[in-house]
Amino acid sequence: MIIYLDILIILNFIVNHCFMKLIYIIFHEKIKTIRLIISSSVSIILLFSFFTNYIIFTIIKIFGGVLLVFISFNYSNHKRFIIMTSLYYLLQFS
Repeated sequence: MIIYLDILIILNFIVNHCFMKLIYIIFHEKIKTIRLIISSSVSIILLFSFFTNYIIFTIIKIFGGVLLVFISFNYSNHKRFIIMTSLYYLLQFS
């Protein structure tokens, strides 16, 4: 099977960017473009964990989502952060 890394990287960036933007819209927050770009760039780095051991990949995938939400949004309180993280995982796994 052939994997085109350039297309994989571009699609990963776009999908994560859209998911974070959707969460911004749902929570009626002002969209911070620089945070979205940084978060989407970190998601590209986390993407390369796919080529490691499955256990390492699963751990990075779980904690990577929390990291991406933390980078994208202001941490205001625990409840809001948990809801945003849950929404991100819901979008990611659907």
